[in-house]
Amino acid sequence: MAEKIQYYLERSIPELEDLLEKKIFNQEEINSIVKSRRDYEGKLARRQVKLTDFLSYIQYEMTLEALRKKRHKRLQIKGKTTVSDYAGMRKILYLFLRATNKFFGDATLWLDYIQYAKSVHATHIIGKICAAALQKHPNNIHLWLVACDNEFTENANMPAARSLMHRALRLNKENPILWASYFRLELAYMAKLHYRSEILLAAKSEEEGGASSAPAADSLDSDHIQLPSISMEEYLGDGNQQASGVNETVTSAMNAEDSTGSADQVEKYANVLFTIYSTATESLPKRESIEFLVAVLDLLFECATIPVARYLLSEKMIEILESSLDEYKSEGGVTYGALLHRWSVYSIFCKFNGIFPANASLLPSMGVFASSAPNPDLINQVVQDPEFVHDLELSIQKYQAVVSDLAISSSSRQEFYKLFIQTTYEISSLPATESSVTLALNMLTNSAFEKLKEQPYFKFDDYLQKLYEEIQIRNGALAETVA
Repeated sequence: MAEKIQYYLERSIPELEDLLEKKIFNQEEINSIVKSRRDYEGKLARRQVKLTDFLSYIQYEMTLEALRKKRHKRLQIKGKTTVSDYAGMRKILYLFLRATNKFFGDATLWLDYIQYAKSVHATHIIGKICAAALQKHPNNIHLWLVACDNEFTENANMPAARSLMHRALRLNKENPILWASYFRLELAYMAKLHYRSEILLAAKSEEEGGASSAPAADSLDSDHIQLPSISMEEYLGDGNQQASGVNETVTSAMNAEDSTGSADQVEKYANVLFTIYSTATESLPKRESIEFLVAVLDLLFECATIPVARYLLSEKMIEILESSLDEYKSEGGVTYGALLHRWSVYSIFCKFNGIFPANASLLPSMGVFASSAPNPDLINQVVQDPEFVHDLELSIQKYQAVVSDLAISSSSRQEFYKLFIQTTYEISSLPATESSVTLALNMLTNSAFEKLKEQPYFKFDDYLQKLYEEIQIRNGALAETVA
């Protein structure tokens, strides 16, 4: 045991000598560091080691490294990189390695290990850490998503990210978060291709003679969509070498001949996403399918400026949503209430490019899977559009249909009313909303509040109580203004 402790202490001698030579630490502080490390190594050398011993040691080294960086900056030490500049980071990573070897069953420890490696830009080992973690925790969804996000975001390796998703889905077929994340991954990659095509087309138009010959930019109402000519091999990459049920369906959907028409190409990409959706609904239980459908709608709303998402929203998803309302009605529950909410404001959210206000998403808030709030400028622009009144009238009709449908469960109604109140209140609070529209929205919000209070076992939380009081005040003030 003593030999093991001495071995680890001797490994840090070059680092400590360098710190002393640079005058970052004095001799007394160096002695204190050696003593602390000896105590920590003594705890790790015991027969019964605790995870807290590793965590305390790691925290001590992180604090020490932070202090070293501050003093290094204050002393304005310049010159070539020496051993003390990277020894602290290397020691912390090695402590994480020792900890995960000992306590490999703790998934949180693996996630902390990965997070620290990212924070110090140790990109060359993150993939290895993720692979080791997934060997020990093949059913941990968060680890799969972290590994996938690392490949897509940090390494820009879509084939590897797709391959990881396929492996994860083979092991966790009935997880709606994983299916929604896979849908998001493919949609994000298509968005990347779309934005790349815009840049390439803009550059090409400049070479050919200026902006006059450039193709028109995509808009929400454009009939012609420009996308790059990308082969199926380029799109699928090496991921099609990974055999899986999901990959076979996606590959079969994209094995059609490359089309020269951009609209056909958009439809082909849309078929990929639709195939993922169909495969997911076949694999998921009914209640989880509702969660997945809500997540897919939210993702498409957020990416409504992308031609493939716009195509799905206009051609596919509205029919699926309306048929799902009857199919899933017997399931009830909070998630069905969220589905009713998305249906009632479908046309508005398509133009807002997102959920408004931004609700808690089914997806984890990290990297490529994180959702973003809608653009306030775009929302104000949509509200000022004359077509918004028509969209609002359609939402009111759907709201009344939900109110009159007695077959909807109480829990679903409560969730629907809560979300509907949040949306109408936030829209009415926008500075661009006309006073007459604001008054109508406030009356609608007040009606939803009254219906919500009628639900059994319902109690106002602090947030809803505050909204209710503000609506009452605002209704009185606006009524006087209109009069």
